[in-house]
Amino acid sequence: MTTSPDRTAWIQYHHGLDGEAMWCTGAKDNQGNVWTANYSPKTPIHPAQGFSAELASPNPVIARADAFR
Repeated sequence: MTTSPDRTAWIQYHHGLDGEAMWCTGAKDNQGNVWTANYSPKTPIHPAQGFSAELASPNPVIARADAFR
């Protein structure tokens, strides 16, 4: 599993019960809200590439609520 520098997002490669490979990703905010996404071999590569690039960035993955005021 790979996590973002601030540990609020992750991506993990594994095989499903049927043997199909997949990437599982997720992120959480300061309130503990979590979202997840699963990328199967049929998913276009662009979403997984974009998520991975943001994951590697030193910037926070999820902005604080007051950042939009």
